[in-house]
Formats: sequence, C-alpha cells, structure tokens
Amino acid sequence: MPQVKLIAMSVLVTVLVWLSADQLLTESAAVLVTIRPVAAEEESYTVRPLVDRPQKFHIGLSGPQKMFARLKEAGPLTIELPVETRTMGLVSVKVLDVLQKDRDQFPGLTIESVTPEFLDVIVDRDIKVPLPVWVDKGTLDYDVDPSVEPDAVEVTISEQRFAAIPAEKRRIVLRVESLLRNKPKGELLSFPVPLEAKVDGVDVKVLPAQVDLRATVRELRVTDTIAVVPIRFTSSVDLRNEYRVELRDQGRLLTQPIMVKGPPELVARLVAEDLKVTGLIALNRDDTLDSGRYRAKKPVFVGLPTGVELADPDAIASVEFRLVRFGPNTP
Repeated sequence: MPQVKLIAMSVLVTVLVWLSADQLLTESAAVLVTIRPVAAEEESYTVRPLVDRPQKFHIGLSGPQKMFARLKEAGPLTIELPVETRTMGLVSVKVLDVLQKDRDQFPGLTIESVTPEFLDVIVDRDIKVPLPVWVDKGTLDYDVDPSVEPDAVEVTISEQRFAAIPAEKRRIVLRVESLLRNKPKGELLSFPVPLEAKVDGVDVKVLPAQVDLRATVRELRVTDTIAVVPIRFTSSVDLRNEYRVELRDQGRLLTQPIMVKGPPELVARLVAEDLKVTGLIALNRDDTLDSGRYRAKKPVFVGLPTGVELADPDAIASVEFRLVRFGPNTP
C-alpha cells in the first residue's frame, strides 16, 4: 500500500510539473488584424477610415502559447478601435496607445507593437435634413405622370459628405421604370415602394423608408392598315323584300381599307385577318324617300376587339347608293 501511494504522488507531481511548464512556455508573434475605427461610446460623432478599404495592421503580441493557440483558432481577426477625440475632420490615431487601454481585445496576451503605427480617420457627425424624392420616369410613356407621397423625406447623412454633394444632387432618386414596366397599362396604379437609402452614392438613413407611387402607364399602341374590309348593307326583312341596293359604281367590289390603332398583338391579328372586321351600312325607310336619288353613308365597322379603334375615322369613305323598288317582273 505505501508503494501505491508513492506511485500516485509521483504521477501527481509529474502532472503539476507539466502544467506549470505549459504555463511558463511563452511565444512572441505578429498577428495580421483588420481594424475598424468606431466612435467612443455615447459620443455623437462618427468615425470612418480615410481610405475606403479594409485597414490591416500587424500586431506584435507575446504571451502563453495556449493563448496564441486560441487566437489562431478564432481565424481572421477584425477588431473595433474606439476613437476618442474632440476634433472634427482628419485625425491620426496612434493604434498602440488605444489598444493598450483596452486589453480585452487580446486576453492573456501583451501588445508590444503595431505596424503601421498610425491610423488616419475622418471624424464626422450625422445631420438630419429634409430632401425631395425625385422620380426618374425612365423611357415609359404615361397618361398620368408618376408621383410619390410623401414627396420629401428626412435623411440622416454625414455632415461632411453632405457638404460635398452638389445642390442639384441633394435628393433621393426613385427609378420607376422597372417598377411599372410589367404593371397593367392604362390603369391608375397606386402602391408602396421602398426607397434606395443613398444620396449621390452616399449611404444614408431615410425616414420614411418607403413612399406611395402613383402613375398611369400609357398603353403601347401601333397603327396599321387592314387592306380589305368587306362592306354590306343591313335592313329589315320588309325593306329588303321591297327594295334592292344599287351602287353608283356598279362595277366596284364593295370593300374598304381601314387604318386601326391599338395593342400591337391585336392589330397584327387584324391585319393578318385572324380577327374579322366588317363594315355595315344600316338602311331604313328614310332611305326610300326620293329613291331615284343617290345618297352617301359611311359604314360602321364591327368586330374590332376591345382596345382597338379606327386610327382616322374622318378618312373612312362614304358609299354612294340608292334603293330601287323591285318591279313586278323582278325575280
């Protein structure tokens, strides 16, 4: 039994020696770190790097190997660097001094050096300004031009960046073509749309974040000619049994070309005669008065689909005719 106790004590001492040795093993190395400058807590200003790209520094560290191991396990490092200042504009920050005040960034390790030594930042403050919402109509045609409600919003923006924006570009731009292109044509539309939170490319905060867009997109219309449209007369059965129609130009085929306008797909079907149109001339008893005299009437065209109309109604030719009573020998 005394021998077992002696062996146990030897093992315990060995473990303690190894643990102590591990604690005493130290390492020194430079770690690549991305530093993101921020305003110190509860300050009203903003901080951004002078150069608009990730700010990378080599941080010289020393300490126990196990702390380095933990640091390496964490992967690429990005840390925030709180900047305390009362100066607006360009400020050079000595990174080592700031990091040594906040040892929580590298727990268990000693910060010995920083390369490069300084970080140049722009210290700024945000301001709130009312700016108009400018509607870019794009290439569409409108019956009711697009408008928004409200037409001005509150924008939170960097004071220095706002001062650098030309007066004519101090606005929130809303490009509506992509929003309206596939919407129904010829209808009054009204729906909410989000605003892009930028002023002349500068990121901002916008309140409200969306506006109501109102517009009527003009329907795309084309004009084309239906080459041959048949014309025929209509009347009551009694009138048709009593009179016949005699054209002034008796050798003429009773057709007309007509110009129509409307949606491209419907006009194309009419021109190809996939959809049929007919011109009608309605006869009544008044047309029998002075039946020896020729009279002129314009046909009314039926069969035009909804959305298609005559392009030039005044150009429709009148048809000259007279009604001749059937004689006793007329078959």
